[in-house]
Amino acid sequence: MARIRKLGISITMVAAVALLAAGCQPLNFTPGGGGAGTGPCLPGTWNLDSMHIGALATALPGLSITAAGPGLTLTLTDTTWSVHADQTLTGSLTTPGGTASGTVHVTGDASGTYTATLPSVSFKVTSISGSAAYDVTAFGNHYTGTLSLPSSGLQKLYGFTGSATATCGATGLVLGFPSFSMHAHH
Repeated sequence: MARIRKLGISITMVAAVALLAAGCQPLNFTPGGGGAGTGPCLPGTWNLDSMHIGALATALPGLSITAAGPGLTLTLTDTTWSVHADQTLTGSLTTPGGTASGTVHVTGDASGTYTATLPSVSFKVTSISGSAAYDVTAFGNHYTGTLSLPSSGLQKLYGFTGSATATCGATGLVLGFPSFSMHAHH
């Protein structure tokens, strides 16, 4: 029975994480202070304002995902980046076959380096740590536990890697990765 439960947890978490990571649309940030705006617009501290995951709702009618909590802070120097996350992702899915709902509370830190020739930015992750505590009820089964952030599948949202496009303006910074984008304000 324990083996079946672990399999159920794995399947539920992998499906939820894969959908979340693949479907993220703009993550909106607000300014955090600390000198942002000096230099070529990227350096500074940026705070998450809102998260939009509209592609998932289109792919899975009945799916709703929201983010709450202190949120996510992105700090950029001239060549390095760091992210601190303390946020809760809450989701629900209603299908003809049943319902699934739950929360994942992410607490973690990631950092790395980047190079930029605007609008192109190339990110490398050098470290990521933290945890993802989940509480999920899926189709009549209840699962709880904690995974390390690096092995949770959510590291893709917090450990920036690969190419992105950056757009800077008076209202904020937009970073667009192939699978998600972020909008930040100072």
